[in-house]
Parts: sequence; C-alpha cells; structure tokens
Amino acid sequence: MVTEIAAREKISILDVINDPQFQSILSDDDPDRTQKASHLLFFLKKRRYPEITRVENEFKKNIHQLKLGNQIKLIPPPHFEGSTYTLSLQFSSLAELQERNESLVQMINHPILKNILPPGNY
Repeated sequence: MVTEIAAREKISILDVINDPQFQSILSDDDPDRTQKASHLLFFLKKRRYPEITRVENEFKKNIHQLKLGNQIKLIPPPHFEGSTYTLSLQFSSLAELQERNESLVQMINHPILKNILPPGNY
C-alpha cells in the first residue's frame, strides 16, 4: 500500500513512511505488535482509499444507531459496490427468533436505515 500511496500522491515512498502519523504509530511503545500492525494498516488504508474508509465509518456509525445487538448483523456489499445487503441472525430458540424478529421490525422502521441503503432502495 505504501508504494500505491506514493504513486497516487506523486511522492516518494520515504515521504509516506516519514509521515508524522505513520511514525507516531511506529514509535508508540504501548500497543503490542498486533495492535501496532492493525493501526498501521488502518492508517495506510485510510490514506490509500479515503472514500471507502469514509463510507465504512459512516456505515458503522449508522449501524451503531440502529442498536441491533450482537445477534443481528447487517453486512454491506463488498467494498460498498452494489446494492445487495446481507442480514445475519443468531438464535438458539423460538423465543430468541421472535426477539430478533421484533428487532428487525424496529430496524425496518428506523429512519437511519435510509442513510444506510442507497437512494431508491427504500
């Protein structure tokens, strides 16, 4: 991604690596290696794909407002390209399925859902 960012922004690879935010992540002693790698990847992804990152963040914010809980997942199309969403439900009894159904009805009627679905799909 560093090479792609450098080419896209017409700067050197060293300029990307010397970015203060990149260096701040590298020099942070607090997180473990896995967290550090995750933060670096997020930084690079945000810089390489700013529009996709913005749309992902907006989607997460809207999903949070729907308050679906851990047993219901609304999954966007890959890379937000397309208009078909996937809904995943977890339940282990008829009573839990009925609870999920009530949550789905609330989701369908929630005004924020119009911010999630592409225009013309509601």
